[in-house]
Amino acid sequence: PPACEEEPSLETKDLFSQEEKRRIAQAAQSLISPGDRIMLDSGSTTLELAKVLDKNLHGTLITNDLRIAITLGSHQNLDMLFVGGMIRKGFYSSYSYFAESMLNCLVIDKLFFSVDAVSPDLSLMNYTLDDINLKKNCISKAKEAILLCDHSKFSANARFAFEKLDAVSTIIVDSGLSPDIQRRLRRLGKQLLIV
Repeated sequence: PPACEEEPSLETKDLFSQEEKRRIAQAAQSLISPGDRIMLDSGSTTLELAKVLDKNLHGTLITNDLRIAITLGSHQNLDMLFVGGMIRKGFYSSYSYFAESMLNCLVIDKLFFSVDAVSPDLSLMNYTLDDINLKKNCISKAKEAILLCDHSKFSANARFAFEKLDAVSTIIVDSGLSPDIQRRLRRLGKQLLIV
């Protein structure tokens, strides 16, 4: 999407950088081990990860995204927990006090999440306040926070910065990311997977 502060529709997000999102999802899948308690936050890239998850994977999957829950509903070996709450109209994800309260009871080994933008000072950004608290809670609870984003997020802009990149252990991004930003991320000690 263009570098603006207005949130694109879900349909626009789904269509943008499809090939890059597929490569990112394939790389993310390789980080999942049997028995992991993983969370897939809402988003078009995490939805791609849900689509490529091994049908025989044993473990626990947590999500606040209705589309991800439906995609994985037929996986017989996954124990799935849906984090319920208010549903974001047009985006099919939950947020609010109820979702945050449920999240407080859960253990997350690996969080796979995305953001609307990464600012020049490497802050994570979102278009809306609705799910910022849920994202922050997920990041703080997870033993490992793994950011999935295509390179365009590093030139995008959104209204709200909600977390520094310090809280992220691994970043999976496509090869369109500029070498300068790659160097900055590596200097911060981030595991950077370029796909």
